[in-house]
Amino acid sequence: MMTSLILNPVKDLKPYKSKWRSQVKLLHSWQQRTSFAGETLQMVLTDEHIHATCKREHIKSFQRKLPLGKWCFLTTFSVSQATCKYRPTSHPYKMTIGDETVITPSGLMEDSIFLDLARFEDILDGTLKPHFLIDVMEKIVSLKPVKTVQVKGQDRKVVHFRLADSSGNELACCLWGKYAEQLEVYDEREQPLICLIRFAKICFYQGEVQVTNAFDASIVYLDPTMEEAVQFKEKLMEDNLPLAVIEKKM
Repeated sequence: MMTSLILNPVKDLKPYKSKWRSQVKLLHSWQQRTSFAGETLQMVLTDEHIHATCKREHIKSFQRKLPLGKWCFLTTFSVSQATCKYRPTSHPYKMTIGDETVITPSGLMEDSIFLDLARFEDILDGTLKPHFLIDVMEKIVSLKPVKTVQVKGQDRKVVHFRLADSSGNELACCLWGKYAEQLEVYDEREQPLICLIRFAKICFYQGEVQVTNAFDASIVYLDPTMEEAVQFKEKLMEDNLPLAVIEKKM
């Protein structure tokens, strides 16, 4: 096989060169603006989760060539130390897609969303570090009404609820903005509700560990229908956990 066609697994990527060629799937992307980097597209790619980024001038081209959930070959990109305050993956490095990067389609068909669910015990006892974003999925056992509060002079919606695992461990959750709005239609619901939060942030509120959305980097699914979630829900039903306690609006 020609050297140029060798595939480099994501786990083997290192900063010392840019002539890499990897087959990856786009799991998630979001746009971000900072004072030092301007507008960028942030991504999570996988054959093994890695954070990737590209500058504003490459965003439209990248989105056109690599749609969400599709696989492609990436050729020629730089790799650097992952230094974000909140890191969407545990990979020590991140990829930067630039002018020389070539994106070509891959024939690989793999529908998995590559869930990496965190154990509640590891969240609550501090085993998992707050600077890594995590996936959590469990049944909502207590849901408070969505409220509007003032934050820095602006109205923002917020909702508090708790998730419970099959061992009886409960995890406090707080969602803001568009994520809180997703739960408004469930205020009057009186049946089990499964919540999956991808790329959630671990934080502390009033002395308690909780998870919340990491700005726009998170994804929230309510009663998700992907295969991994359906299997998870079937197991929960077998465990016969109690129904959610949903507080009514006053």
